[in-house]
Amino acid sequence: MKLAAVGSNCVDFYSNIENGKAYPGGGPVNMAVYMVRLGGEASYTGPVGDDAYGKIMQEAIAAKGVDTSHLHVKPGKTAVSQVELLEGERVFGDYEEGVLEDYTLSEEDMDFIQTHDMVVCDLWGKVEGQFQALKARGIPTAFDCATRPEDEASQIAMPYTDYLFCSSDDGDTPVLRDQMKGYHSRGHKLVIALLGGSRYQISGPTGAFVVIIYGIVYRHGYDGLVLTTLIAGCLLALGGLFRLGSIIKFIPYPVTTGFTAGIALIIFSQQMGDFFGLPIKNAPPEFFSKWAVYLEAIQDLSPVTLGVAGSTLVVMLLIRRFVPRVPAPVAGVIFGGLIVWLFNLPVDTIASKYGAIPSTLPSFHWPEISIERIQVLFPDAVTIALLAGIESLLSRRRP
Repeated sequence: MKLAAVGSNCVDFYSNIENGKAYPGGGPVNMAVYMVRLGGEASYTGPVGDDAYGKIMQEAIAAKGVDTSHLHVKPGKTAVSQVELLEGERVFGDYEEGVLEDYTLSEEDMDFIQTHDMVVCDLWGKVEGQFQALKARGIPTAFDCATRPEDEASQIAMPYTDYLFCSSDDGDTPVLRDQMKGYHSRGHKLVIALLGGSRYQISGPTGAFVVIIYGIVYRHGYDGLVLTTLIAGCLLALGGLFRLGSIIKFIPYPVTTGFTAGIALIIFSQQMGDFFGLPIKNAPPEFFSKWAVYLEAIQDLSPVTLGVAGSTLVVMLLIRRFVPRVPAPVAGVIFGGLIVWLFNLPVDTIASKYGAIPSTLPSFHWPEISIERIQVLFPDAVTIALLAGIESLLSRRRP
């Protein structure tokens, strides 16, 4: 496979890393590099400025084994994005196109591209107007429209695109699937949607921890949870020191799938008491024991609580189906709260169930620490450490 990557390149300048650090990249450039890593051949055709960033870009691409014979150095500035790394997330600022602003492929460039098995470009490549000519030469075409398939550049390139890529920050939704089917019906050979990491990613690991934490607090109290967390933190620090995170690649995929599904089932079961309004103070953490308690108390369920919970769930599902850009959990909380307030329904609230939120911080004190207590809590600490490591490594996003 010989891939021709054309159009955009960009230097990401991180102002808050090592007093300023530049990383070369851009969609087509990254695709060319990964093609070489996979054992194929790739070239990059596009412009850089005659500045320091242009030299960095040119040297970086060549060092990865990509053909740069048609990388053109032009008077002016290389495209640069200003980026900050805040709490592990990239925050993009100003973008300067530089010499990319008026870039077009020459006939000699197109002759060169024709010697490849496929050509790929993206939304910012400035060559969408020449996709028709490339397609006419019999070259299979691929175009990445990112999250903006309705942009003018995407609309110009898409009729002449064989393999269409788009991105979604909202995950796999029915709206996205319908959109992809619509694109495929236009004649694209393949339509691929790349699902970005969720902006609510923290809810994944946190939700899983509820299962473990509830059991620890039930058996050992809050002090036991604090000491267990301290032990787990030490285990994670040691794991990082000895670079044990790399062993995750040896965990079979069915194990991680079963692990996630099991946690989902346990979290689901933990909500059933409140969903049905069952008068249960402290349900046991074990799955089967918990359901035995539920069944014993089912005759005392609260129809009002069940009605509010059920209608809130329906509203959330409808929001996700028909208005996916609106956060369904937020809409559900607002709907449920309004129903209870407007009709003064007799259901538990956070205040009635857990009391007022303290206005002061709790006083600090060390948990009881002893060899015997550490031995008792160590298995739970190992569980927390493994769960934290696996969840973080499985759900992390590459920059």
